[in-house]
Amino acid sequence: MIRIRPYRDADEQAILSWSMDEDTFYKWSFGILGEYPLTAEKFRTLGKHARFTALDDGDVVGFFIIRNPGEQQDQLRFGYVLVDPDRCGQGIGKEMLRQGLKFAFSVYQAERVSLGVFENNAPAVACYSAIGFGRTGAVESYTVRGQTLEVIEMAIHRIAANQVQVLRAEEEWQRAGAYSVRIEGMNRQYHIPLEEEFDEKDGDGSRYIVLLDDGYPVATCRFFEADARCVHLGRVVVLPQYRGRELGRKTLMEAEDWIRDCGYEEILLDSRVNAVEFYEKLGYQVIDGSHYMSGPFECVQMRKLLRADSR
Repeated sequence: MIRIRPYRDADEQAILSWSMDEDTFYKWSFGILGEYPLTAEKFRTLGKHARFTALDDGDVVGFFIIRNPGEQQDQLRFGYVLVDPDRCGQGIGKEMLRQGLKFAFSVYQAERVSLGVFENNAPAVACYSAIGFGRTGAVESYTVRGQTLEVIEMAIHRIAANQVQVLRAEEEWQRAGAYSVRIEGMNRQYHIPLEEEFDEKDGDGSRYIVLLDDGYPVATCRFFEADARCVHLGRVVVLPQYRGRELGRKTLMEAEDWIRDCGYEEILLDSRVNAVEFYEKLGYQVIDGSHYMSGPFECVQMRKLLRADSR
Protein backbone atom coordinates (compact mmCIF):
# COMPACT_ATOMS: atom_id res chain seq x y z
CA MET A 1 0.00 0.00 0.00
CA ILE A 2 1.36 3.41 -1.01
CA ARG A 3 1.63 6.09 1.66
CA ILE A 4 3.53 9.34 1.92
CA ARG A 5 5.40 10.97 4.79
CA PRO A 6 7.84 13.86 5.20
CA TYR A 7 11.23 13.15 3.65
CA ARG A 8 14.02 11.83 5.88
CA ASP A 9 17.75 12.05 5.25
CA ALA A 10 17.89 8.25 5.26
CA ASP A 11 15.76 8.24 2.08
CA GLU A 12 18.55 9.85 0.07
CA GLN A 13 20.52 6.68 -0.61
CA ALA A 14 17.53 4.89 -2.16
CA ILE A 15 16.50 7.86 -4.31
CA LEU A 16 20.00 8.49 -5.64
CA SER A 17 20.32 4.80 -6.50
CA TRP A 18 17.52 5.01 -9.03
CA SER A 19 18.88 4.92 -12.56
CA MET A 20 18.04 8.14 -14.37
CA ASP A 21 19.17 8.78 -17.93
CA GLU A 22 20.14 12.22 -19.15
CA ASP A 23 16.81 12.98 -20.85
CA THR A 24 14.83 12.00 -17.75
CA PHE A 25 17.10 14.09 -15.53
CA TYR A 26 16.47 17.28 -17.51
CA LYS A 27 12.72 16.66 -17.77
CA TRP A 28 12.65 16.15 -14.02
CA SER A 29 14.87 19.08 -13.01
CA PHE A 30 14.06 21.57 -15.82
CA GLY A 31 17.82 22.19 -15.94
CA ILE A 32 17.63 24.03 -12.62
CA LEU A 33 19.89 21.52 -10.83
CA GLY A 34 22.70 21.97 -13.31
CA GLU A 35 24.36 19.41 -15.50
CA TYR A 36 23.65 15.68 -15.55
CA PRO A 37 24.03 13.49 -13.51
CA LEU A 38 22.16 13.97 -10.25
CA THR A 39 24.50 14.09 -7.27
CA ALA A 40 23.89 14.14 -3.53
CA GLU A 41 25.01 17.78 -3.42
CA LYS A 42 22.50 18.80 -6.07
CA PHE A 43 19.73 16.75 -4.52
CA ARG A 44 20.28 18.35 -1.11
CA THR A 45 19.57 21.81 -2.52
CA LEU A 46 15.91 20.76 -2.55
CA GLY A 47 16.01 20.89 1.25
CA LYS A 48 14.72 24.48 1.15
CA HIS A 49 11.32 23.06 0.14
CA ALA A 50 8.88 20.76 1.91
CA ARG A 51 9.93 17.29 0.73
CA PHE A 52 7.88 14.10 0.76
CA THR A 53 8.68 10.45 0.25
CA ALA A 54 6.34 7.72 -0.97
CA LEU A 55 6.67 4.28 0.61
CA ASP A 56 5.37 0.86 -0.35
CA ASP A 57 5.67 -1.66 2.47
CA GLY A 58 8.57 0.34 3.86
CA ASP A 59 10.45 0.67 0.56
CA VAL A 60 11.12 4.15 -0.82
CA VAL A 61 9.34 4.30 -4.20
CA GLY A 62 8.67 8.00 -4.86
CA PHE A 63 9.60 11.59 -4.07
CA PHE A 64 8.21 15.10 -4.62
CA ILE A 65 8.36 18.57 -3.14
CA ILE A 66 5.74 21.15 -2.23
CA ARG A 67 6.56 24.84 -2.33
CA ASN A 68 4.81 28.18 -2.31
CA PRO A 69 5.25 29.74 -5.77
CA GLY A 70 4.40 33.33 -4.82
CA GLU A 71 2.88 35.65 -2.27
CA GLN A 72 -0.51 33.94 -1.96
CA GLN A 73 -0.34 31.55 0.97
CA ASP A 74 -3.25 29.45 -0.27
CA GLN A 75 -1.45 28.53 -3.51
CA LEU A 76 1.02 25.66 -3.59
CA ARG A 77 3.08 23.97 -6.28
CA PHE A 78 4.28 20.40 -6.68
CA GLY A 79 7.68 19.77 -8.18
CA TYR A 80 10.53 17.29 -8.71
CA VAL A 81 8.09 14.41 -8.94
CA LEU A 82 10.05 11.18 -9.17
CA VAL A 83 9.16 7.47 -9.07
CA ASP A 84 11.53 4.52 -8.83
CA PRO A 85 11.97 3.62 -12.54
CA ASP A 86 11.72 -0.09 -11.68
CA ARG A 87 8.21 0.60 -10.36
CA CYS A 88 6.91 2.81 -13.18
CA GLY A 89 3.57 1.82 -14.67
CA GLN A 90 2.20 0.61 -11.34
CA GLY A 91 0.17 3.73 -10.50
CA ILE A 92 2.60 4.87 -7.80
CA GLY A 93 2.94 8.42 -9.14
CA LYS A 94 -0.83 8.90 -9.29
CA GLU A 95 -1.44 7.57 -5.78
CA MET A 96 1.51 9.50 -4.34
CA LEU A 97 0.21 12.78 -5.73
CA ARG A 98 -3.39 12.05 -4.77
CA GLN A 99 -2.20 11.76 -1.19
CA GLY A 100 -0.07 14.86 -1.67
CA LEU A 101 -3.18 16.76 -2.73
CA LYS A 102 -5.07 15.61 0.35
CA PHE A 103 -2.18 16.87 2.48
CA ALA A 104 -2.00 20.20 0.62
CA PHE A 105 -5.72 20.86 0.91
CA SER A 106 -6.36 19.57 4.43
CA VAL A 107 -3.13 20.39 6.31
CA TYR A 108 -1.80 23.39 4.38
CA GLN A 109 -5.36 24.60 3.60
CA ALA A 110 -4.39 25.38 0.02
CA GLU A 111 -7.09 26.51 -2.39
CA ARG A 112 -5.07 25.70 -5.51
CA VAL A 113 -2.18 23.37 -6.33
CA SER A 114 -0.23 23.71 -9.57
CA LEU A 115 2.74 22.12 -11.28
CA GLY A 116 4.78 22.52 -14.45
CA VAL A 117 5.53 19.85 -17.00
CA PHE A 118 7.23 19.77 -20.37
CA GLU A 119 4.49 19.62 -22.99
CA ASN A 120 6.32 16.84 -24.81
CA ASN A 121 6.47 14.70 -21.66
CA ALA A 122 3.30 12.81 -22.59
CA PRO A 123 3.40 10.17 -19.80
CA ALA A 124 3.67 12.87 -17.12
CA VAL A 125 0.89 14.97 -18.66
CA ALA A 126 -1.35 11.89 -18.78
CA CYS A 127 -0.56 11.05 -15.15
CA TYR A 128 -1.39 14.53 -13.90
CA SER A 129 -4.57 14.71 -16.00
CA ALA A 130 -5.74 11.38 -14.58
CA ILE A 131 -5.76 12.72 -11.01
CA GLY A 132 -7.57 15.94 -11.91
CA PHE A 133 -4.94 18.47 -12.94
CA GLY A 134 -5.99 20.58 -15.91
CA ARG A 135 -4.09 22.89 -18.21
CA THR A 136 -4.36 26.53 -17.16
CA GLY A 137 -3.13 27.97 -20.45
CA ALA A 138 0.05 29.37 -18.89
CA VAL A 139 3.21 28.43 -20.76
CA GLU A 140 6.88 29.08 -19.96
CA SER A 141 9.96 28.42 -22.04
CA TYR A 142 13.04 26.68 -20.68
CA THR A 143 16.32 26.23 -22.51
CA VAL A 144 17.73 22.80 -21.78
CA ARG A 145 20.88 21.48 -23.49
CA GLY A 146 20.61 24.25 -26.05
CA GLN A 147 17.00 23.43 -26.92
CA THR A 148 14.08 25.69 -26.03
CA LEU A 149 11.12 23.69 -24.74
CA GLU A 150 7.68 24.75 -23.56
CA VAL A 151 6.53 23.98 -20.05
CA ILE A 152 2.78 24.02 -19.49
CA GLU A 153 1.16 24.78 -16.16
CA MET A 154 -1.46 22.42 -14.80
CA ALA A 155 -3.55 23.07 -11.70
CA ILE A 156 -6.33 21.73 -9.54
CA HIS A 157 -8.57 23.59 -7.08
CA ARG A 158 -9.70 22.41 -3.67
CA ILE A 159 -13.32 22.10 -4.77
CA ALA A 160 -12.36 20.03 -7.80
CA ALA A 161 -10.26 17.68 -5.70
CA ASN A 162 -12.10 17.33 -2.41
CA GLN A 163 -15.74 18.26 -2.55
CA VAL A 164 -17.23 17.37 -5.91
CA GLN A 165 -18.70 13.95 -6.59
CA VAL A 166 -18.68 12.91 -10.25
CA LEU A 167 -21.53 10.66 -11.37
CA ARG A 168 -22.32 8.80 -14.55
CA ALA A 169 -26.05 9.32 -14.28
CA GLU A 170 -27.71 5.91 -14.49
CA GLU A 171 -30.65 6.46 -12.13
CA GLU A 172 -33.56 8.85 -12.42
CA TRP A 173 -32.52 10.98 -9.43
CA GLN A 174 -29.10 11.48 -11.00
CA ARG A 175 -30.59 12.51 -14.34
CA ALA A 176 -32.82 14.90 -12.41
CA GLY A 177 -29.66 16.53 -11.09
CA ALA A 178 -28.42 17.06 -14.65
CA TYR A 179 -31.76 18.59 -15.64
CA SER A 180 -31.68 20.84 -12.57
CA VAL A 181 -28.32 22.32 -13.61
CA ARG A 182 -29.61 23.00 -17.11
CA ILE A 183 -32.76 24.68 -15.82
CA GLU A 184 -30.80 26.94 -13.49
CA GLY A 185 -27.81 27.53 -15.76
CA MET A 186 -29.56 27.89 -19.14
CA ASN A 187 -33.33 28.33 -18.82
CA ARG A 188 -33.06 30.73 -15.89
CA GLN A 189 -29.81 32.54 -16.75
CA TYR A 190 -30.20 32.86 -20.52
CA HIS A 191 -34.03 32.69 -20.69
CA ILE A 192 -33.88 29.69 -23.02
CA PRO A 193 -37.38 28.17 -23.19
CA LEU A 194 -37.67 24.73 -21.64
CA GLU A 195 -38.96 23.25 -24.89
CA GLU A 196 -35.71 24.36 -26.58
CA GLU A 197 -33.33 23.38 -23.78
CA PHE A 198 -34.88 19.90 -23.55
CA ASP A 199 -35.22 18.27 -26.95
CA GLU A 200 -35.83 14.90 -28.57
CA LYS A 201 -32.31 13.80 -27.64
CA ASP A 202 -33.06 13.89 -23.92
CA GLY A 203 -34.22 10.71 -22.29
CA ASP A 204 -33.07 7.12 -22.34
CA GLY A 205 -31.10 7.53 -25.60
CA SER A 206 -28.60 9.93 -23.99
CA ARG A 207 -26.09 9.57 -21.21
CA TYR A 208 -25.41 12.27 -18.63
CA ILE A 209 -22.57 13.31 -16.37
CA VAL A 210 -23.54 15.23 -13.25
CA LEU A 211 -21.27 16.76 -10.59
CA LEU A 212 -22.50 17.15 -7.03
CA ASP A 213 -21.09 19.57 -4.45
CA ASP A 214 -22.17 18.24 -1.06
CA GLY A 215 -25.12 16.60 -2.79
CA TYR A 216 -26.11 19.70 -4.79
CA PRO A 217 -25.93 19.41 -8.62
CA VAL A 218 -23.52 22.00 -10.03
CA ALA A 219 -22.38 20.84 -13.48
CA THR A 220 -23.46 18.50 -16.24
CA CYS A 221 -23.16 17.40 -19.86
CA ARG A 222 -24.78 14.79 -22.09
CA PHE A 223 -23.76 12.69 -25.06
CA PHE A 224 -25.59 10.47 -27.54
CA GLU A 225 -24.61 8.29 -30.47
CA ALA A 226 -24.12 9.98 -33.83
CA ASP A 227 -23.02 6.77 -35.57
CA ALA A 228 -21.29 3.49 -34.70
CA ARG A 229 -17.93 5.15 -33.95
CA CYS A 230 -18.91 8.70 -32.97
CA VAL A 231 -20.95 10.54 -30.34
CA HIS A 232 -22.29 14.07 -30.11
CA LEU A 233 -21.46 15.75 -26.80
CA GLY A 234 -23.29 18.84 -25.60
CA ARG A 235 -25.40 20.61 -23.01
CA VAL A 236 -22.21 21.35 -21.07
CA VAL A 237 -23.34 23.56 -18.20
CA VAL A 238 -21.67 24.75 -14.99
CA LEU A 239 -23.70 26.84 -12.57
CA PRO A 240 -22.59 30.52 -12.57
CA GLN A 241 -21.33 30.52 -8.99
CA TYR A 242 -19.13 27.47 -9.72
CA ARG A 243 -17.46 28.70 -12.89
CA GLY A 244 -13.72 29.30 -12.94
CA ARG A 245 -13.03 26.21 -10.81
CA GLU A 246 -12.26 23.78 -13.63
CA LEU A 247 -15.52 21.89 -13.20
CA GLY A 248 -16.30 22.13 -16.90
CA ARG A 249 -13.02 20.37 -17.66
CA LYS A 250 -13.72 17.77 -14.98
CA THR A 251 -17.16 17.10 -16.44
CA LEU A 252 -15.75 16.61 -19.94
CA MET A 253 -12.91 14.36 -18.79
CA GLU A 254 -15.36 12.00 -17.11
CA ALA A 255 -17.60 12.05 -20.20
CA GLU A 256 -14.62 11.20 -22.41
CA ASP A 257 -13.68 8.26 -20.19
CA TRP A 258 -17.25 6.96 -20.39
CA ILE A 259 -17.30 7.44 -24.16
CA ARG A 260 -14.07 5.43 -24.47
CA ASP A 261 -15.51 2.72 -22.25
CA CYS A 262 -18.47 2.50 -24.64
CA GLY A 263 -16.08 1.89 -27.54
CA TYR A 264 -16.50 5.15 -29.47
CA GLU A 265 -13.56 6.79 -31.23
CA GLU A 266 -14.66 10.35 -31.97
CA ILE A 267 -16.56 13.21 -30.31
CA LEU A 268 -18.43 16.02 -32.08
CA LEU A 269 -19.68 19.08 -30.24
CA ASP A 270 -21.13 22.52 -30.92
CA SER A 271 -19.03 25.15 -29.15
CA ARG A 272 -19.96 28.73 -28.51
CA VAL A 273 -17.46 30.93 -30.29
CA ASN A 274 -16.22 32.36 -26.99
CA ALA A 275 -15.60 28.83 -25.64
CA VAL A 276 -13.44 27.54 -28.50
CA GLU A 277 -10.19 28.17 -26.63
CA PHE A 278 -11.46 26.16 -23.65
CA TYR A 279 -12.15 23.14 -25.84
CA GLU A 280 -8.92 23.51 -27.79
CA LYS A 281 -6.96 23.14 -24.54
CA LEU A 282 -8.70 19.80 -24.09
CA GLY A 283 -7.70 18.58 -27.55
CA TYR A 284 -10.74 19.54 -29.62
CA GLN A 285 -10.32 21.09 -33.07
CA VAL A 286 -12.57 23.36 -35.11
CA ILE A 287 -13.82 21.42 -38.14
CA ASP A 288 -14.24 24.14 -40.78
CA GLY A 289 -14.72 27.45 -38.98
CA SER A 290 -18.27 28.02 -40.19
CA HIS A 291 -20.36 29.99 -37.70
CA TYR A 292 -24.03 29.25 -37.08
CA MET A 293 -26.64 30.07 -34.46
CA SER A 294 -27.77 27.56 -31.88
CA GLY A 295 -30.45 29.23 -29.79
CA PRO A 296 -29.04 32.58 -28.68
CA PHE A 297 -25.41 31.50 -29.18
CA GLU A 298 -23.04 31.82 -32.13
CA CYS A 299 -21.33 28.43 -32.50
CA VAL A 300 -18.77 26.41 -34.44
CA GLN A 301 -18.50 22.65 -34.71
CA MET A 302 -15.51 20.90 -33.15
CA ARG A 303 -14.24 17.34 -33.00
CA LYS A 304 -11.83 15.21 -31.01
CA LEU A 305 -10.37 11.82 -31.88
CA LEU A 306 -10.00 9.60 -28.85
CA ARG A 307 -7.05 7.37 -28.12
CA ALA A 308 -7.37 4.39 -25.82
CA ASP A 309 -4.13 5.30 -24.03
CA SER A 310 -5.03 8.96 -23.33
CA ARG A 311 -6.93 8.49 -20.09
